Amino acid sequence: MSSLNTILPFTSFIVSLSVAFFIFRRFVKRKGLHLLLWGIGMVFYSLGGFCEAFYGLFGWNAIIFRLWYLFGAILVAAWLGQGTVYLLAKPRLAHILMAILFLGSLFAAYRIFTAELDPTLMTKSVHTGSELSGQAIVTSGVRSLTPFFNLYGTVTLVGGAAWSAFIFWRKRVLLHRVIGNVLIAFGAILPAFGGALSRFGIANALYWSELLGAVFILLGFLRATKPMAESLLVQNKETKENMICPSCGKETPDNSAFCLHCGVKISSPNVAPAQAASKEGRIQTNKRSPIYYGASGFALGFIIMVCFVTAITLTGPSYPISGQTFSTIQNVGSWVLPIGLGVLGYYYGKRKQ
Repeated sequence: MSSLNTILPFTSFIVSLSVAFFIFRRFVKRKGLHLLLWGIGMVFYSLGGFCEAFYGLFGWNAIIFRLWYLFGAILVAAWLGQGTVYLLAKPRLAHILMAILFLGSLFAAYRIFTAELDPTLMTKSVHTGSELSGQAIVTSGVRSLTPFFNLYGTVTLVGGAAWSAFIFWRKRVLLHRVIGNVLIAFGAILPAFGGALSRFGIANALYWSELLGAVFILLGFLRATKPMAESLLVQNKETKENMICPSCGKETPDNSAFCLHCGVKISSPNVAPAQAASKEGRIQTNKRSPIYYGASGFALGFIIMVCFVTAITLTGPSYPISGQTFSTIQNVGSWVLPIGLGVLGYYYGKRKQ
């Protein structure tokens, strides 16, 4: 086996475990179930990388394979997405979805740990057994569980990014959440695209995508939890005092129109609306930020790419010409779409200013 089959997943294991540590540390300080779920999701992510590294170093082990398929292939995206649900949705809805996800996870664990395995089936794949593959599962119906969990993770992660962009468009606040949720969604779904490319014979595509995914999730977490200095606040330059948000209980600059942390509208009795801000301290609300257009373009391209890769994964390659070259070009080309639309959207916003 190639040394990359050990080095790449082990690096992913270290990076994702570090992300989980930072998230849990923030959870201890700030609380918030979204942080707890993100932390658990990243532990699942790291377990997947550890199992892949173990396989690359020591070879087949049934327990390691079952752990990899459960946490790395099925649960990780769904649990990360559930964290985004707790961040953005109402608590009652989030609790109901959490109960369903928990019961579904228990059922998936039961099916995987009672499934019949045949590791020789992995040698028939394009990578001849050099990478872990779900083809080793013989029992019917087990692998069909994966799309349901991954679809839920995709919808919640991409939907969370889109919802954050919508909130920013309406209130001009929490831009850091828009960017952070887009990065987290992109990083969490990235291994699915790597798996699709891997099916077309691209060596180590899955392991590279898992490593890059962990890095994007780290960047997204750092961005989502750190408010940006240019947040759209209505500030009074003559006062430096802070007030406590009645919704989340955190400090926000005095005379702010919205809370810097949770986005709830704040009514300040100290300053009349017509005298709330000076010309220099106010960001015009009749113009949308270029970052908004860039994030919207990226999200649109990302959704299109998800649909494209999902269609290929479900239907399989059925192109009029033979060979894998055309399929590879189609998949790699799809990565250009979200980045290209994001760049075009950003410059479109710049021109409108």
